[in-house]
Amino acid sequence: MKLASIGYKDRDLIAAEIGPGELVSIEALLAVLPSSVARPSVRRALARRERDSDADRRRQRFGAPHQKMRDLIRGGPALLEALRQGLEIARTTKSVERMPAAAVRWHPPVRRPGKICAVAMNNSASNERKVSAPDHPAFFLKPSSCLVGHNEPIRIRSYYGSVHPEPELALVIGREVRDIPAAGALDAVFGYTIFDDITGNGMRAEDRFHYYALYPKKSNPNETERVEQHLSYAGRYKGTDTFGAMGPWLVTRDEIANPDDLSVRCSVGGDVVAEDSTRYYNYKVAEVVSFISQFHTLHPGDVVSLGTAFKPGATRKSIHTANLQTVAGPIEIAIEGLGTQSNPVIVEQREIGAWRLNSAHSSGSRSVWRSKSSTPRSAITSITTRSKRCSISSPTTCSIRMGRGTLAARRSSSRCSGAAPPRRRVPHGTCTPVSSSRSRATFGRAERASA
Repeated sequence: MKLASIGYKDRDLIAAEIGPGELVSIEALLAVLPSSVARPSVRRALARRERDSDADRRRQRFGAPHQKMRDLIRGGPALLEALRQGLEIARTTKSVERMPAAAVRWHPPVRRPGKICAVAMNNSASNERKVSAPDHPAFFLKPSSCLVGHNEPIRIRSYYGSVHPEPELALVIGREVRDIPAAGALDAVFGYTIFDDITGNGMRAEDRFHYYALYPKKSNPNETERVEQHLSYAGRYKGTDTFGAMGPWLVTRDEIANPDDLSVRCSVGGDVVAEDSTRYYNYKVAEVVSFISQFHTLHPGDVVSLGTAFKPGATRKSIHTANLQTVAGPIEIAIEGLGTQSNPVIVEQREIGAWRLNSAHSSGSRSVWRSKSSTPRSAITSITTRSKRCSISSPTTCSIRMGRGTLAARRSSSRCSGAAPPRRRVPHGTCTPVSSSRSRATFGRAERASA
């Protein structure tokens, strides 16, 4: 069964495909069922939906997200079987209202999932580029606020930098599971859908850290050692608004015989940029669900996106060249058995908002640690800058939080006679905003100058 969350004539509905280009609401399907079909479990599910309907309408008026698809999923196999029977009856009943697909607004099938787990680097085509990698699925979380539905625009702001699509197979969890073995993991899946894991490479580069992490020594757990690391956090480059297109359909598990062998095709602006198959995933669907459940309890309606199918054809471009800042949409993703998702792209020419509190510290440049010296950061004792009066209003001490750390300005005896510590905190009147274009880190010079 193909299910969808839609808007039609000012109503938010869960609908099923009844024929090519036509949908019918699940309320209409339940209404045509004979009383003999409404077994106790189905009656309880229907009673719960009826009891919640008034509250649903009140929440809808005040803009709270609808959770009708999650309600349906929680109804379990009995409710789903009743809907299938209602669909067969509706196909032969002219009185059931049919909605043209072209006239509906498509929401994400699950509009506000509890969590979206997305698997990283799961395509075998990326293996030859890996310098090192874990021997298990690596995954990150995306917020539900990033979701948009089929035909809804992907909105890109000019200050995001490079942005590209990532076509992926996704699944929706059907029941609560924790520590489920791989052999039974597919039983926890309610259905499958298409997911476009929009990715901002520009923001990923901006949010990259190269630093020394501290770990307990293996030889002596009471002491620490420094380990050089490179990392970037996914909050912006994966979780920005509209960075998760999902739908149009949520196809129930019984209609997909083998999720590990589905063809995937993606085009941007009419140019095919990926033509692949889920058979090339490093980890199978059941393995991913089982692995995630060893760490996260998975709830009905949770989404797991299984990784990018991005292998280009021999004469085709790669998805990584489809920078949405410069390449016009729409983005179209087709997955075997799941339909086709299409989303236009809108680029907004604008600058980032005034997010800093002190305008004196937001002159357009940021201080960033970029030294290639092998000297550890703990040896950095001062920042030399142009002489400039401090604008901080604290009457005693002041420090400036800029970029990745608190930067201490060079102490000037002509402006301050107080005995300040040599690093981090300095008397009022001597610290200056530090810009990356005018500053340079000096290692140990303050101590040598005062010695």
